Amino acid sequence: GIITPLEITTSPDHDGYIVVDGNIRLDAAIKAGLDAVPYMFSPGTADDAGQQFLHMLISSRFRRDLNVHEEAAALFSASEAGMTKAKIREATGLKAAEVRAGVAAGRLSAKTRELTEAANYKWTLEDLALLAPFEDDPDVMNRIMNAVGYGQPLAYVVQKLTDERESRARRDKLVAELEKQGVAVLDEQPDGAVSVAMLRAAS
Repeated sequence: GIITPLEITTSPDHDGYIVVDGNIRLDAAIKAGLDAVPYMFSPGTADDAGQQFLHMLISSRFRRDLNVHEEAAALFSASEAGMTKAKIREATGLKAAEVRAGVAAGRLSAKTRELTEAANYKWTLEDLALLAPFEDDPDVMNRIMNAVGYGQPLAYVVQKLTDERESRARRDKLVAELEKQGVAVLDEQPDGAVSVAMLRAAS
């Protein structure tokens, strides 16, 4: 049976009830064919959607029911419900950096979540937030997953990819400026061409 009672409150339109904490237990009870489960009524969260999302997160931190993706989703949902980051910190006891990272991680796409869950890596909220700038590039995301799968530190991999992006952006800007001035920019040295460095050496 269910050992830890579910926590419920009235729905926003007050015509029924919603589960504040214990959805997994409720689902298990339904699958097991139980007619009733123990519960506690929480009137204080009835009209506060943000608190409902966070209550699930707070209680799970003592039982470790939620994985990091579900924690991120709870923090993001609380933020979307109108709670400020300061209020979220006050309610959860999380550090400011954890709240910022959690809200950012909660925005990640379903595809990114799928990739991270398949990777052999123990993700944190801060780790997931680092992926946000790259999730629109499948090739880069695969590079990240492969790298962490081989044991490379995520922060190192992300910094390396960030440096590469910035380097390409500087190159693209310079090429655009040269082409605007009528200078042809080639990717490879054409046959018969001599580099300026060689000409200087010859002189």
